[in-house]
Amino acid sequence: MQYDEALAHVRDHLTHPQVHRLRHAISLRHGILRDLRAALVTVGADIEITGQIDGMRYATGLTGTVQAIYDDKYADLLLTQSSTKALATGRGASAYPGAADVERYQLSGMPLGAFTATGVDEAFADLIGYLLTQATEQQLTELSTARARRTDQLAADLKRGDSVMLADMQRKYLAGLTGTVQAVDPAAKQFSLLLTEASTDRLRYHGRNNKIEIPADTKEFLLPRIAFACALITSTR
Repeated sequence: MQYDEALAHVRDHLTHPQVHRLRHAISLRHGILRDLRAALVTVGADIEITGQIDGMRYATGLTGTVQAIYDDKYADLLLTQSSTKALATGRGASAYPGAADVERYQLSGMPLGAFTATGVDEAFADLIGYLLTQATEQQLTELSTARARRTDQLAADLKRGDSVMLADMQRKYLAGLTGTVQAVDPAAKQFSLLLTEASTDRLRYHGRNNKIEIPADTKEFLLPRIAFACALITSTR
C-alpha cells in the first residue's frame, strides 16, 4: 500500500476498533524512527542536537563528537569550538562559565534521542534501516550470530596499553566507562581495565548500590576479568 492509499483508507474506511488500534501502530512507527536515528549515533560520531532536551532548550543546534555512550540511552558529547563559544556566551539557565576556559567543552549525560548523526556511513545506515524495518526473526538470529563473530574478530588484537570503552555490559552501570588495558588473558578471553579518573568518579557514584566501594582518594580504579566482547577499542597503543 502506498501513502496516498493509506491516507484514503484511514479517512474513509477504518472501523471504530481499527481507528483506536491505529494509534498504537503509529506510536510504534514513531518509536522505530527514533530508534533508527539513535542507532546511527556511535562513539566517535559527529552529531547535532536536533531534539529538545528538558531544561536545556538552548542546547538544540549544538554540534560535537560523541565520547561515550551509557546504557544505550545517554552520552557524553565533546562540543565543537563554535558550539563551545555559543555555550560560553549563554545567559541565565544557559550560562556555562567553564566553557569560556576551554576550546571544546564536554556535556555529560545527554539523551541519545536528541542526537542526529552527521556524515553517517551509508552502508551502516542501510544496515540499521534493514534491521528495523525488514529483517525476519530468523534473519535477526543469523545477523546476531554474525555480529558476535565479528565482535570476537575485532577484539582478538586487544593488548596492554589500548584505550577501551566498555559496551554491551550485563551490569549496565559499567557501560560507557573508559580506561587503559592493563592485562590480557587470551585463553579466558578476558582483560583488566584501569579506569580513567572521570570513569572512576562515575563508578564511585553509581557503584555504591551495586556493592562496589571505591575509596575517595582512589583516582584510577582497576576492573578485573572483563570479557573481550565488552571492549570497544577507541585507540591502540
